[in-house]
Order: sequence, then structure tokens, then C-alpha cells
Amino acid sequence: TPIKKAREAAEQANRMKSEFLANMSHELRTPMHAIMSFSRHGMERIDRWDKDRQVENLNRINVSGHRLSGMLNELLDLTKTEAGSAEYDFKHADVGAIINAAVGEIEILARNKKLSLDLPEKMNGAAKAECDRGKIHQVVVNLMSNAIKFTPEGKQVSVDCRHDVDEETLC
Repeated sequence: TPIKKAREAAEQANRMKSEFLANMSHELRTPMHAIMSFSRHGMERIDRWDKDRQVENLNRINVSGHRLSGMLNELLDLTKTEAGSAEYDFKHADVGAIINAAVGEIEILARNKKLSLDLPEKMNGAAKAECDRGKIHQVVVNLMSNAIKFTPEGKQVSVDCRHDVDEETLC
């Protein structure tokens, strides 16, 4: 019946909104946590850190703040989400650089849990892909954040990126 179909569609839309809100809250927490952690560490160590270390710390806060701002701007544009049409900005990108930027954003989380990070060796731009840099960055941050969250204290989180020339893929 039309009423039953309308109710099912409304329930589906409600589920999708709930999933969206849960996802966005997770997405927003990562850069916010980095901002809070880096600023707390900076305040605790201001008398012990040299200027270069302080600048590095402030830069990480700045980068995370810009990511958070970008995510909030996307959140405010709900018409895209409600229409079900995500937009992608595909460009040729260095995936190793994306991974390194994501690591810079969340490595404080690993340090707080006394985890070591096993990262890909410098790829020297060898891993390139046509992708949406921001979305891939967020995927890497989410995967690493979850790995850190669910890895017991004192253990290791590994990240690897390989270019399979035969398959013309990145793994």
C-alpha cells in the first residue's frame, strides 16, 4: 500500500540520518581530539620544548583546526547529503603524502596510549593515484584512529602502502 511504502521510506530516511550523524560525530572528534591533545601537551611542556618543537606542535594544531573547519563547512551544506549526491574532487595525488599528513594528525593518540606506529618507508612520490585527497585523508585517519582505539596499550599499529605495478593498484 502507498501508506506502507511511505512509512518504509520515512524509516529508511530516519536510519540514514542517524547513520550520518553518528559518522559525522566520529569524523569531527578526531581533529578536535588532536587539537585538544596537542594544545594540552604544548601547555604542559612550554618550559621544556625548544622553539622548533613548539612551532611543530602549533602547526599540528593549525592543520587539525583547518580540517575541522572544512568538515564543519561540509556539515553545514546538508543539501548534498540529503540529496544523496556526494561530490568528489579527483586529482592526481601522492598517497604517501596523504598518509604522512594523516599520521601527523593522529600520532598524538598513539603516543597517549604508548603505542608505536609502523609506517611505510618514504615512498618518494612513488604511490600516486587519481583520488579525492581530502576523502582519502579522512579514510586513513579513521582507519588509524580505530586501530589506535582498539589496540592494547604498548602494542604497535602498522600502516602499509604498496603500489602493485602488475595490477595498477595501490594497496
